[in-house]
Amino acid sequence: MAVAGLPMLGQAAKADVSVVVDVAAGVSAPPTTSTGAFDALGSITNTGTVSQPAGSTLTYAASGGTLTGVLPGGCVARGASVAVCTVGALRPGDIATYAFNVSSATGVASVGSTVEVKSALVETNVLDPTNNVATTVTEVAYGVDAALTNRPTDVRYAADTLLTSTVTNTKAPQTVNVDLATGGQRDPRIALPAGCASANSGASVNCSFLLGTNQSRTFDVAVTVPASGSSITSTLTATGGSGGTKSVSVVTNLSSDAQAFVPAGDHLTFLGSNQSTDFTVPVGSAPGLFLDLHETTLNNVQCGAGTCIKQAAEAIFPADGEYSGSDPAHPFVWKIKYDERQVCNGNGGGSGCLISIYWIGTGQTTTKPMRLCPTYGTPLAPTLNSVDEPCLQSVQKTTKGYSTYTVALLRDIVIPIISSTSR
Repeated sequence: MAVAGLPMLGQAAKADVSVVVDVAAGVSAPPTTSTGAFDALGSITNTGTVSQPAGSTLTYAASGGTLTGVLPGGCVARGASVAVCTVGALRPGDIATYAFNVSSATGVASVGSTVEVKSALVETNVLDPTNNVATTVTEVAYGVDAALTNRPTDVRYAADTLLTSTVTNTKAPQTVNVDLATGGQRDPRIALPAGCASANSGASVNCSFLLGTNQSRTFDVAVTVPASGSSITSTLTATGGSGGTKSVSVVTNLSSDAQAFVPAGDHLTFLGSNQSTDFTVPVGSAPGLFLDLHETTLNNVQCGAGTCIKQAAEAIFPADGEYSGSDPAHPFVWKIKYDERQVCNGNGGGSGCLISIYWIGTGQTTTKPMRLCPTYGTPLAPTLNSVDEPCLQSVQKTTKGYSTYTVALLRDIVIPIISSTSR
């Protein structure tokens, strides 16, 4: 005979399936945001049959976003995008809800909201083992992107660098406002596109573009760098009128090297150990030119029947799309004066000096005597015989025997090389 309240001998105790210890996660957030900011709600529900004491936890995580504003009571931050909340006592069926302010990270297309809950008691007789985690996604309806490059990255004091800005509207159509802090002084010889204007006395450029989805605008700004210092920083900030922002920066290093962007109508000079040169980009030749002037050393190079002197002037400007010349009727003009006396009679434009100038094309190793331009010796603008061949427009000799050569060219070369007839 069994005793009341005790199992019969040999009968195993059965678990009480009516006792359920379980909590479930919940999360809700708007399906889209036009500003990049939104509120997410995380919840924990006591889905069990027994009361939960204080001590359950709810963790909210924003993937692709950050938490902003004040966190709910009982919640602490775990980094920029995670909050952990300690939950009070919950009776069966009770729900505790927490609101989180979220901002999307720059450039993201969507923000994921994830809530994970943990019971204060050991979960028992759980019907759905996956209900401790809940997720949802909020699409960012507006967004922008931006890119900024500088050429050259190392530029001569008081010369120009060219900033190329690209802004892209990555989501729904909107007006994108652009602010470019140049770090120097804008050179007006490179015109701004429609929708842009100089500001702050040329220290910045402001633009406004109406852009469709995935539509971009690219524009160039020539910037004159200071005459001293080690570097400047240029910053491009694009802000969507409806939502989204992106900011990027580039650093331009400054030095005494003769490297620069030369806009049309401007020139660049260089002073070497035995030469002084002045390179002009005439209006009509090209919108501008990426130019490097320097002195190079030639060892045992033949110039005709003699040996070239070692120090030669070199101009480097590889073709770069829009910023290159291609019209033989509108070449660049380079004046080179060597501190070497010429063995040729008379001052002015004596023809005896013509035999001493040679040139070497980029990637070549042999010298060629320079031919005269079709317009040689005239006050007219020079023209070329060939796009790939420089020519001599004029020679001017002083009483001390120093000659200045005016050369027309459209390709980068080592020039001129004075032959052994100089001394």
